[in-house]
Amino acid sequence: MTDAVESKVTGIIQSLNGLEDDLDSLNGKVGDMKKQLTVKTLSEIDTLLE
Repeated sequence: MTDAVESKVTGIIQSLNGLEDDLDSLNGKVGDMKKQLTVKTLSEIDTLLE
């Protein structure tokens, strides 16, 4: 029974590690999108001010 519990715990830990990696990836992508949006916004503001 102990092996089954350890196996389940190991599976949960691996799943959590995978989720953490996915969240890190999403955070990086969101950061990139924010930068792109800022650049686009500033460009549009400059265009409107001309």
